[in-house]
Amino acid sequence: MDAVAAARCFDAFDRGNKGWLTSQETEFAMAALLGLRPPRFEVARLVEASRARAERGAQDESDQSLAEHHEERDDDNGAEEEKRKTDREGVDKETFLAAMSSKLCRVDQDDVIRATFAAFDVGCRGFLVYEDVLTCFRHVLPSVSPQLVKDAFALADRDNDGRVGYGEFALLMRSHANTERLQPRTNSSTFATSIR
Repeated sequence: MDAVAAARCFDAFDRGNKGWLTSQETEFAMAALLGLRPPRFEVARLVEASRARAERGAQDESDQSLAEHHEERDDDNGAEEEKRKTDREGVDKETFLAAMSSKLCRVDQDDVIRATFAAFDVGCRGFLVYEDVLTCFRHVLPSVSPQLVKDAFALADRDNDGRVGYGEFALLMRSHANTERLQPRTNSSTFATSIR
């Protein structure tokens, strides 16, 4: 699934279907796939890896052509073709897919939970209040009823202080990620009933 998503992302950002991404397209594709804007040095590293791969491929092609045909290559055409393959500032699909597969395998569940918590923590207070969570749901998923959000918030607020700290939030997220059934504090919880 990750390789398929990376390939689709590459294709979506490859303007003109040229088979490689410019540095800017690489940056945008990585941001779309990973949810974070990559540092410039990381994009530059991919460009360099792609260039090295192209140089190796051009050299291998040249060696193979000489061995198969026992002919002399026209130095101007061979040099021009090699320069065209290696002179672009971009990332080929194979390099992109290898790098993204590696990155996608290393996505840490805690990083995702922290990023999600930060997205809900609109006041940057280190805890969530019901109004913040409701506002987020109204913007992202307006079809979710306020009662369902209230029940979910109550389920997460284990100490009933009207706030959901990171620990409470992480516990709820991990229990959901591990596909364990959430245990409601009351039997009348709409949220718990809706997820069963």
